[in-house]
Amino acid sequence: MKQTGHIYSVTEINLLLKDLFDNSPMLQKITIKGEISNFKIYPKACYFTLKDHECQLNATMFFYYRPPLDFIPKDGDEVLATGSLKVYEKRGQYQLMVTDMAQYGLGLQLIKLQELKKKLDKEGLFEQSRKRPIVKYPQAIGLIAGNDSAAQKDEYFLNF
Repeated sequence: MKQTGHIYSVTEINLLLKDLFDNSPMLQKITIKGEISNFKIYPKACYFTLKDHECQLNATMFFYYRPPLDFIPKDGDEVLATGSLKVYEKRGQYQLMVTDMAQYGLGLQLIKLQELKKKLDKEGLFEQSRKRPIVKYPQAIGLIAGNDSAAQKDEYFLNF
């Protein structure tokens, strides 16, 4: 392998990226539109992912940084999130540190889910007469896995 210049440690490169993010005016007070997923609330902050049809971005909103919101965020909400992009150098990850958020509309996946529910309801699939009691001790368990997924290759499930 041919060396091309200075060799950086992981710490050095992560600190360099943190410095670039922290000192870039373009990455401060930025507003991003995305759909919320994996929304989790903890005592000091909430953590979630903003996504669109191609990509996703981790986000954190500390409660002491933000004013009260007009809504309670949840998975599927499409929002405008304002904050700064920051690097967490210990893990080499970047995320949006949200200081304000507003609803933008229903997320695409939530709309698709609602459309599917309406379709299945029209077919009568949610009627009480179609529901069966849940067996306390099942005789068999099925596993549905995607092609080439880790679950499909898992020895435990293959020999179950």
